[in-house]
Amino acid sequence: MIQHATAYFFTDGNPLRLSTVLGGTPVAQAIRRGHARGKVVAGSGHAGAFLAEHMIAHAEKRSLPERGIVRFAPGLGLTNRVIFVADYTREAWYGPLCVAVAANPFLLGVGIHANAAVVLHPGNLLEGVGAVAAALANGSGITHTNLYEVPFGQSVAIEGIEFQQLPHDHYYNIDQRGLHEEENILAEPARSSF
Repeated sequence: MIQHATAYFFTDGNPLRLSTVLGGTPVAQAIRRGHARGKVVAGSGHAGAFLAEHMIAHAEKRSLPERGIVRFAPGLGLTNRVIFVADYTREAWYGPLCVAVAANPFLLGVGIHANAAVVLHPGNLLEGVGAVAAALANGSGITHTNLYEVPFGQSVAIEGIEFQQLPHDHYYNIDQRGLHEEENILAEPARSSF
């Protein structure tokens, strides 16, 4: 039955529960196959974090990065290039987002504020949507971190992480790590929305 759906939408506020219930099941496989065929898969709030391959399963809200404040779990696996934080505020989520990106600089950290959303288009193109901008944490320029050297609970040094804002009607190329304003850069319709 699920393979006949035209789109999939997740609303649960607990991404770890989604991962635990759906991970490795025929339902998850059907959703991934549908996504590969062009069906839209979307998630609101914390459920959006589940859509990516790498997911923050638990995070202690901190304004500074500290070792041990983030726990990871596998998500649905629609993209392996981003990791999401919902209800992003700098005061609560800056630390966890920095730690997540320092742990794997290949990932683009995306902090989604209330009244904001992002759409992932084919070709790893992220579109900003909504009344406020999404926060982007780019770790591709990290030159040093002591994340795995300091004791748990201690502040982490991260050199070279870059933060940007992705406002409405702007696009971010994940592969090139850069912002674009042009609408005509979209070659195909969206398939994922967070």
